Amino acid sequence: YFVDAATLKVSRKIEAHKSPVRSIEFSNDGRVVLAASDDGTVSIHETSSSANLVGKLQGHSSWVLDISKSPTSEICASASADKSVRVWDLGKRTCIQSIMQTHTDQVWGVDFNPQGSVLASVSDDSSLLLLKCSGSGQD
Repeated sequence: YFVDAATLKVSRKIEAHKSPVRSIEFSNDGRVVLAASDDGTVSIHETSSSANLVGKLQGHSSWVLDISKSPTSEICASASADKSVRVWDLGKRTCIQSIMQTHTDQVWGVDFNPQGSVLASVSDDSSLLLLKCSGSGQD
């Protein structure tokens, strides 16, 4: 939903997925919003008046539980119930890194530090994983 702040009335509703949406994240410039869903994908929508779907990130084999956008580059990371973290190039709409076999249970959260140099993930396996980032990918 898009809500008019002055009137608190819904001005637009986006049907992002057919399954529940677990997490959302805006691009750095606010022109795009990412939506992570139980259908195993992340949808990419314009925030303009049309709110068009401009792409989908596909690759997880289970629910996508969280999404985080790097504050310094055009990459994002997704966390999934499939026990993986994926790093995506938003411009190319492709997965540039799959981080698997580090968590032994579903991954509930991902986040970049303010400099975009570290990606953190947390899991039901009680672990916190910190990954050093380099440019548009991961080390």
